[in-house]
Amino acid sequence: MCITILVAATLQVEKGVENLWKQGPSAGMMPYPNFAQYIPKNYFKVFLRGLPYLWAEEKYWYIPKEDLPWDFIKPFVKDFNEKRTEILRVLYLMLDELMSGWRPKTSKTGGLPNISHEPRKPVPLGTMLRNAVECITGIFVHQDIVECSTSQWKKEYLDPPVKSHMPKGENINYHVRIMLVLVFIFLDHFRCSHHHCTTSN
Repeated sequence: MCITILVAATLQVEKGVENLWKQGPSAGMMPYPNFAQYIPKNYFKVFLRGLPYLWAEEKYWYIPKEDLPWDFIKPFVKDFNEKRTEILRVLYLMLDELMSGWRPKTSKTGGLPNISHEPRKPVPLGTMLRNAVECITGIFVHQDIVECSTSQWKKEYLDPPVKSHMPKGENINYHVRIMLVLVFIFLDHFRCSHHHCTTSN
């Protein structure tokens, strides 16, 4: 039931758990969804709190949430990316980014491992994700959490090899790394699509 509501919530104009559990006329054209008819709001909040732990290693179960590193949620992101590669057939990819807005109130990062600041975003402060989008449908096919600068430089294609594999031995900067990731995402989807065609024939 909670998974069904989680999916159904993405189709609603009203956002946020509080609004989704209201009933009666809203400020828009559609009434409030009144998800309370299906499940109590506090049950759903407990579900949301525990959902990420289904992918997390046990060592993170007992750490206060404000001390959790990004490694806590990375298995979920990895699984998300792998499943999208398996089920989606992609011909055109576009590099994009999104910002999950978060404004700290009582600490520097508001309980997150780090926060990003991007002035050109409508919501400039929060958790940024670099992603690849399938151009025809607009579906996200890959997500990559933007971590602190130290962790970012340790990611694939950035951690400097003993000998650079670039044509002239150039250093791989951050923007080149993003493009390399995009290329390999496309190749992964292309291989899956080709495999699907050849095996189904």
